[in-house]
Amino acid sequence: MRTKSIWGVFLGSLVLLLPVRLCQQIFLVDRSTGFYTDNGISSAYITAVLAAGVLLMLIMSIREKDHPTGEAPALRSYGAAVAAMFCGFMFLGESLYSLVSQPAIENTTVNTVLSVAGILAGAVILITAYDLATGVNHLDHSPFLGLFPPLWGCVCLVGMFITYTAVVNEVENFYDTCTVIFLLLFLFSYSKYMAGLEGSRKLFIYGFPSVLLAFLTGLPAFVLELMGADLSSAFPVGLHLLNLMAAFYVLALLISIFRQERKSLAAPVLNRQEMVPMEQKAEGKKFSSEEAPSYSWSREEEEACREVLGKLQGKEIFRDKEKSPYDEKF
Repeated sequence: MRTKSIWGVFLGSLVLLLPVRLCQQIFLVDRSTGFYTDNGISSAYITAVLAAGVLLMLIMSIREKDHPTGEAPALRSYGAAVAAMFCGFMFLGESLYSLVSQPAIENTTVNTVLSVAGILAGAVILITAYDLATGVNHLDHSPFLGLFPPLWGCVCLVGMFITYTAVVNEVENFYDTCTVIFLLLFLFSYSKYMAGLEGSRKLFIYGFPSVLLAFLTGLPAFVLELMGADLSSAFPVGLHLLNLMAAFYVLALLISIFRQERKSLAAPVLNRQEMVPMEQKAEGKKFSSEEAPSYSWSREEEEACREVLGKLQGKEIFRDKEKSPYDEKF
């Protein structure tokens, strides 16, 4: 998570899978039946490599230690803010289009609930975009707002289980379902992270698989839509594009959190060792650079010192001149 190895696994899996996935969806699918024309060889390869990559990323992320601070973070990233803005507008546009024009789910009740949940989720993501641009954290003051994006994921899963249980291509249905599940788990973990309830480990546990799956399902759907070809999946193209935009949003958040953690680890920390009183310093003994005793501060003392120095910044303070006791004698 805090190392570059998991990023290497993610990028390697994407490089190995995305070209094969695009070729499969463009050239190896019978549009009349929805079945693969290569006897499932490409599907077996994609499924095996995808399972290995996701499993490896999950293991590497779970093994990392989590360090929840108990305080709500304040992220600031203009790139993540732009991605969140486009994702929020995509949520609003797709939900309104599904509600007014073309339903995304055949069940009218589920489609209405999904559209309303999508509108609320889009509004919350737009608020998140503002927070990422300004460094504010509204989810800390109003944690209930963070429940709307995961709520959209829950309703979307319900609609998929109701409507798409009898699809012809079961592999495609499995990919789409896993994509929504990982996105749901990430959005829920991100809400808890921004509320200060847990650390960032789960964001990486669920974030990388969700981005990988969304790219493998959303990008081919986008290409086929541009070509005017039918999709091999029963998942609507609008939700495919929404998942793809959500993947860019998730990836931007992972990058910003990763950079913030690298900066916090690179910053000098003064409480790595216990405090050593000055009286215990050995007189006349010389220490090497590795053996020299450390006179570190606690975190509270460091913050208090920073606060005092911040108040004194740009000021000149002089002690009042006192009368010398020797003035009367000389």
